[in-house]
Amino acid sequence: MADLRSPDPSIRTLTNEDAPALLALIARNPVQHAFVQQQLDVVGGKIDVLPGARILGRFDDAGVMVAACWLGANVVPVTADEGEQAREHGEAFGRRVLTSRKRFASIFGPKAGVEGIWDVVKTSPAFYPRSVRLTQPFMTLEGPAVIEGSGRVRQGYVSDFDAFWPASVAMFTEELGYSPLDVGEASYRARVKQLLACGQALLEPGAAGTTVRFKAELGVVTGQATQIQGVWMHPDHRGIGLSASRVADVVAHAHTWAPVTSLYVNDYNHAARAVYEKVGFQTTGMFATVLL
Repeated sequence: MADLRSPDPSIRTLTNEDAPALLALIARNPVQHAFVQQQLDVVGGKIDVLPGARILGRFDDAGVMVAACWLGANVVPVTADEGEQAREHGEAFGRRVLTSRKRFASIFGPKAGVEGIWDVVKTSPAFYPRSVRLTQPFMTLEGPAVIEGSGRVRQGYVSDFDAFWPASVAMFTEELGYSPLDVGEASYRARVKQLLACGQALLEPGAAGTTVRFKAELGVVTGQATQIQGVWMHPDHRGIGLSASRVADVVAHAHTWAPVTSLYVNDYNHAARAVYEKVGFQTTGMFATVLL
């Protein structure tokens, strides 16, 4: 492994002038790299004005960008390569991340790149993980769901916040193992309100005055793809075959935004994977996530 103290001349911070090359790199797999595309869309492709974030680029000897890495609240690799080459790009970015004094919430994205970053940064006590999930099937669906939706899931609005918020907290706690009320409540509350305000939160109402029965969000939206996140069914309604039709409802809504719907799921969550496969999702890649 290279000396962690030595700067890598193949890596530098990107500027506005690098936007065309970065967008071309993303376009080689726009569904898997939709998160970074969305961040660029927000600022009109102006890398220099990204709020609280920067993007590293890696270049070959001819000066061609071969990989990139988003450094914001999270670390997210972007590479058109796969396997060992993507892992090597990740290791190079990991060495640069080690020199940063910034605290990150997670590392996520295509598996090989994440593994490369993690192999390097895990040597530092500053990157002690809450959870390491290195095998997460990345699933996509082009076109409509293959089963009929329930017709019960609708777009959420800010006025639904009081019913939506408890479900969001429950989903977060079940998925991550700790409550957002204990760590970062204000930012999570703002994020949930933003999704409701933008029309990217979906819900099935519960009884009057109670939490929702089902929820999901389109956590990532670009012109090419959406990414479903935060899927949650109230415990009283689990295990009776309701989830698939609700996810089909979410897919129908997602397709009003973009032609491809995606998500990723923990490999050990066999029940969720079965639901997504029933709806029509197919595994087209592999993601990994390290929660910090």
